[in-house]
Amino acid sequence: MNITRKVRLQLLAFAVVGTVALLIVAISYLAVPGMLGIGKYKVTLNLAASGGLYKNSNVTYRGVTVGRVDSVKLTPEGVTAALIIDDSARIPKNLTATVRSASAIGEQYVDFAVPEQDTESDATPVAISSEMLRDGSVIIGEITVPISGVIDRADEMLAQIEDSNLRTVITEAFAAFDGRTEDVQRFIDSVTLFLSEANKNSDAIVKLIDSAEPVLASQDKTRTEIASWTRDLTTVTDQLRANKPEITGILNKGPATADKGRQLFESLKPTLPLLIDNLSVTAKTLAVYHANLNQIVVIYPRLIAGLITAINSEDSDKGANVDFVASFQDPPPCTVGFYPLEKRRSPGDQTVKDYPSGMLCKVAHDSPLAVRGSRNYPCVEYPGRRASTPAECRTGYQPLDQKSLPLPNGVPGLVPKPASNTGAQGKLVPAAPTSVDSTPSVYATNYDPRTGEYTGPDGKVYRVDTASSKGEVATQWEQLITTTLK
Repeated sequence: MNITRKVRLQLLAFAVVGTVALLIVAISYLAVPGMLGIGKYKVTLNLAASGGLYKNSNVTYRGVTVGRVDSVKLTPEGVTAALIIDDSARIPKNLTATVRSASAIGEQYVDFAVPEQDTESDATPVAISSEMLRDGSVIIGEITVPISGVIDRADEMLAQIEDSNLRTVITEAFAAFDGRTEDVQRFIDSVTLFLSEANKNSDAIVKLIDSAEPVLASQDKTRTEIASWTRDLTTVTDQLRANKPEITGILNKGPATADKGRQLFESLKPTLPLLIDNLSVTAKTLAVYHANLNQIVVIYPRLIAGLITAINSEDSDKGANVDFVASFQDPPPCTVGFYPLEKRRSPGDQTVKDYPSGMLCKVAHDSPLAVRGSRNYPCVEYPGRRASTPAECRTGYQPLDQKSLPLPNGVPGLVPKPASNTGAQGKLVPAAPTSVDSTPSVYATNYDPRTGEYTGPDGKVYRVDTASSKGEVATQWEQLITTTLK
């Protein structure tokens, strides 16, 4: 076939135009150079999960597309995505790569952005690194919350609301948020700040949640008791509501009453500590003699009932029969443990004097002197022992007439014993007194109880004033007691 020169030129022009067109399509539309790695660099992105990222997803830097995802592969640690980025895109190495969603239908992409800062804190803004990403760089990325999960939860929430109530919910929600733009914005800002702080302390929050599992498990086991407690709380609330006037009165008058109580305690402040300190001594004593007090409380009512019956009885056979017997020096008085004779004061001396403590009849337990004295008090703490005080019950009672011991607080000792008989002849006592004292300290006389008269040592007649306040002579024993009390 013979082709003319004109046809050859047309075919050559067509071939050149076709080749140029193919190159333009390959370079501009098919991105063949990028597929061959020309003008591109590869960056490896490590993720905990894919987050919906897929091959050929876009890679953006500050909202501008600078590359694509070449592949997404599983690794033992998570997911690795290979990013192909244009050489013209100079991305700082310290930027955060985040998998985001472009829409609710799952259009995920990788976005490089400066890390967000807490606007409420004084933290220094993150400085942009001068080191840029290059071929072979490996970075760690983050995954945002998928919008699909939020939509699923919203769908589940709306499914719980009946169709007839959905309009009511929407109306009430509109009424709640209408005209409260600033409040809603403030709430959103607060929630954002809260979530930011929670994100910073995620490890502690996770640990708290793990630690709360046993507590929540115990609450699940006791849900029946919790339900019962809730019902009881409802009953208490109903009672409080029913007694609202009384509770209101208490709340209204309570502060004034509390103030009065405070003033009372402040007025008792000087004396109350002293009273409590003294009561502590009394409490210790009562603690020691608790058994004795218990016995008194048990027997005392019956004893009083018996005495009342005996005194109020008009029948002499059923009343109280009392016999009085006068005795002298049987047994003799106890002088061991008291002041000696020369230090004893006259019965007429009524001045107040301080005496040492611990003065009692300090003879042996089996002595016939003062058998009902304090030395024979039974020891409550130590059964079988007898002593005058709890301290002696612990240490043991030591009679002065058997063992020479140092006397506490100036307690007088034993009366010295008479000297033993040496065989020498003593001085004879005269047969009659050499002189007579007209006013002896001790003498005997006759006393008339009816008139109250007696004869003194000087021979004069004296009279004891036993008359009542009206000048009457006391004839009953009750009058003697009341006259003495007057």
